[in-house]
Amino acid sequence: MSKAAIDLLYWRDIKQTGIVFGSLLLLLFSLTQFSVVSVVAYLALAGLSATISFRIYKSVLQAVQKTDEGHPFKAYLEMEMNLSQDQIQKYTDCLQLYVNSTVKELRRLFLVQDLVDSLKAQIDQYLGLVRTHMNTVVAKIQAKIPGAKRKAE
Repeated sequence: MSKAAIDLLYWRDIKQTGIVFGSLLLLLFSLTQFSVVSVVAYLALAGLSATISFRIYKSVLQAVQKTDEGHPFKAYLEMEMNLSQDQIQKYTDCLQLYVNSTVKELRRLFLVQDLVDSLKAQIDQYLGLVRTHMNTVVAKIQAKIPGAKRKAE
């Protein structure tokens, strides 16, 4: 384990550790309330807003001070970020392994190689569908009844 990770775990720098663990806690809480796609989209939007704001701030600061510092992210823009052929091959092989095992398992379930496993998969799908419809019906009924409150799940 790296020294930076150990320093975080042992709370050697309280401010940095608080920021890291607070951010992780906020991320986990967000994932309990919203979908992964929504959380990723909002994080990307927040990052984009922060970088645009910083770029505008630096441009205004350069105009006021009449300096020519250039683009604030120039070092990152000039950084080479290409994957080598070996890296692509390694990731492709790993992806191929996962896709093949998933296809094999789906084939086994859908072509009923084992009747019990296929029935379990089908029952799980139907129970999820029934649960979703029941929650929708209960929510509609509770919305129509004055004073009815939904219990916390």
